[in-house]
This record gives sequence, structure tokens and C-alpha cells, in this order.
Amino acid sequence: FFYKYADLVITFSNQNKLYLEKKIKVKNVKVIYNYFPKFSGTKRKKKIYNVFFIGRLVPDKDPIFFVKNCIALNNKINFNINVVGKGQCLHEIEKICNNSRKKIKIYGFIENGLQKLNKKIDILCITSKFDGTPNVLGEAVSFKIPCLAPKNVGLSNLILSNGKSGYLYQPNSDMSFQNNLYKMLNNYDLAITKSKKAYKNLDKFNLENTLEKLQKSINEIL
Repeated sequence: FFYKYADLVITFSNQNKLYLEKKIKVKNVKVIYNYFPKFSGTKRKKKIYNVFFIGRLVPDKDPIFFVKNCIALNNKINFNINVVGKGQCLHEIEKICNNSRKKIKIYGFIENGLQKLNKKIDILCITSKFDGTPNVLGEAVSFKIPCLAPKNVGLSNLILSNGKSGYLYQPNSDMSFQNNLYKMLNNYDLAITKSKKAYKNLDKFNLENTLEKLQKSINEIL
């Protein structure tokens, strides 16, 4: 209700912009992305890869989906399962780990975890049921880390170029998640190639298109 009286509404997607303009009749809506600086990073083929989940351990991020599906896939192909974060799902994750014979490393919360662990991370998985960007996906791309994310959730399609620069699975589909992760592990060279494309396309999230655009938009209404 209050959106229509705002001097400026900022959103993260053109789809949201159209909805706000047509359905709610908001007059001044601008799409401004989050800022993702580029860092150096190189990934190489290995015998055993490290697959990570990084984020809040809460239902909407769905770390349970990540852990259960990684354990299931680990019966077919060997890889290390890693969880970074804290939250209400931690107890259930620990219970699943205790009931499984698979080795799962739980780091707990690490401030700026992706930046500190980026050299160890071979694949990052996003399993959010709904999200904004999500930020951890953009951060992973900024280190050229191959990524797997749910289709049509947040900006996953945009950041991963509809699957051309990363891997997208059907949300809530165990088979789709496992099949895509298997492809990444089984053909890591292709995963690296896609991550480099995503890194190159990250220019749309540069300083000019994000923070500077935000500052300019605010100045216009002052």
C-alpha cells in the first residue's frame, strides 16, 4: 500500500519493476543490482572435489536439501561435503550426518566465509527456496567458482546466463539437483569454462551499475 507514495522504490529485477509499475502503480521504480567486485581465482581438475553450502542454516535456504542430496549422490561419485553457517537447521543437519556413514564437514559460522575459503571451494551450491540475489552466488562467481543454483530463484538465471555460465536445477527436485551436480563433478573442465563466462559477465554488477547508480538515484530525489 505504501509503495505508491514512495519517492523512489529500488528493486533487484525487471520483473519486480514491471509488477510494481503496473499492479501497484508505483511511479519511480529503478532496478539496481548488488555490487560484486572481481577477485583473482583459478580452479583446476582434482581427484576429489570440495562441494560447499555457505549461508544461514534456515528453512528458506534449505541446507537440509543440500545435505540429503549430496549424501545420496556420494554413493555414486566421491566428493567432500562441506557446510558453512549457523541457524535453526544445524541440529537436524548434525543428526543426518550422525546417521550417515559419509564424512560431512560442518564449519559453523565464518565471517566472510566464502572469501576466506574460496581456494578450498571447488563447487558452490545454492539451495534457496526463495531469495533476492543471492549474494553468495555473486561472490562465488567473483572468484570463478563453478556454481549450481535453483532455476528462477532470485537472480540465479541472470548471473548464470540461463545455464550457459553455470548450472541450474529445477527447484525442489532431488533428481535435477543430483544430475546437475554429477555433471559438474564428472566434467569439471566444462564447469571451469562456464565459471569463467560467469566471471566475465559479472561486469553488469560493477561499481558504476550498482553503488554509483544508487547514489545518483538518491541524489535525484533530494
